[in-house]
Amino acid sequence: FMKLNNMDLVKGALMTTCDLSLQAKPHILSCSPTLRVYEEFYIQGDFEKEMGLTPTPMMNRDNMNDLSEHQNQFLSVVVMPCFYVVATLLPNTTHLFHGCRNLRREWKILNGRYSLQDNDEINIDEEEN
Repeated sequence: FMKLNNMDLVKGALMTTCDLSLQAKPHILSCSPTLRVYEEFYIQGDFEKEMGLTPTPMMNRDNMNDLSEHQNQFLSVVVMPCFYVVATLLPNTTHLFHGCRNLRREWKILNGRYSLQDNDEINIDEEEN
């Protein structure tokens, strides 16, 4: 894969993987930053509503209870394929792909345990469903 075009593809995959690196970390480390990102999404969605637009489901505060499902989709469709490509090219990074898979498993377990509280902050229901 030393041809120039291939190297550009490899660089692109590596840069994207670096941008998504939080998703390869354990849930206990990635949850809080992820929830902050979703709060930014919801602020953007609120702004779009004020402009008379319909925000995407992921950015719509009304879909707050779907957060874990949105995260599962993001991991499955965007994150894991990217990490898979990098792990295929660089086998010593396979553990990162496995980290993404483990995180997706955690989000599936937590499905439906997120809610919008009275203070408009994202909170996790610590009780088992």
